[in-house]
Amino acid sequence: MLTIRPIEARDIPACLTIYNYYIENTTITFEEEPLTPEAFSARVSRIQEHYPYLVAEEDGAVVGYAYLDAYNERSAYRYTADLSIYLAHSCMGRGVGSQLLTAIEHEGEKMRLHSIVAIITDGCRPVGFGTDASYYRFSVNMPAMLALGGVALILMVLLFHYTRFGYDYRALQTGQRIAVNTGVRERANALGCYTLSGALFGAAGAVSLCATNGTTPTINFSTIASMFACFLPLFFSGFIVKFCNKQLAILLGCIGYEFIQIGFGQLSFTIAAFTSDVYKVIEAGILVLFLIYLNNEGIITDILTMRRYRQHIPKKETST
Repeated sequence: MLTIRPIEARDIPACLTIYNYYIENTTITFEEEPLTPEAFSARVSRIQEHYPYLVAEEDGAVVGYAYLDAYNERSAYRYTADLSIYLAHSCMGRGVGSQLLTAIEHEGEKMRLHSIVAIITDGCRPVGFGTDASYYRFSVNMPAMLALGGVALILMVLLFHYTRFGYDYRALQTGQRIAVNTGVRERANALGCYTLSGALFGAAGAVSLCATNGTTPTINFSTIASMFACFLPLFFSGFIVKFCNKQLAILLGCIGYEFIQIGFGQLSFTIAAFTSDVYKVIEAGILVLFLIYLNNEGIITDILTMRRYRQHIPKKETST
């Protein structure tokens, strides 16, 4: 049975073992040398003077710990705290971290904290940042986000394939004039499509806000590039749809775009000159190329076909 309680002096060796493991085997602590028991104990004592420090104990053994600490020394930050959670390497994926997070949130509420800040790292790469405990929990809960996306996809398939609304939509798509003449209400269907699109974009924006904890309304190259980023998966899907059904094409287009982002992210860690601005320029360039291709597909196909045709035409031998 898992028990979460305040740290005691007898827990120092176990907590130190957990912490030193991450110093020696990863870069997530941003420390280079293992701590001594004296240094770790002094650190715990300093934190306990002002903030909660909890341990998770299972069958008499400490399997993880969590604590809050000052986020910034300036007085305006007195209602903001920094969160740290460390688990024994053998206890990953068992919900211990989630229970520690819930417990430390309750302690923060008792202190009347407004915000809890956490920097979550994977190796040397920061993968998440949140300034509110609920945002933090949601932004790093990738399985839940994937499940949410899967449910949304299934609902869209059911809506557009097994309802009257979907039937009317597909009828208008294949033959607008014929569909209207047979009684399909074009305006009502269009209004429903716009409403559904707006709701989905709103949900996507809510997820984005939870992941980034806010946005700053500005009009510059970054915001224009963000608009490009929204269209790229759609253009990928528009190309892929030639080889499969529309729903699968949209899914594959989004997955393909995510792989491109991951690849560019890896480049940014290995090539110093590959900044976010460079990535946005490349992203905009890819969008422009797709626009050129989609708007001139017939011409490009004819040019390529003619070139292949000319390559296979035998040259006439000239006699003298």
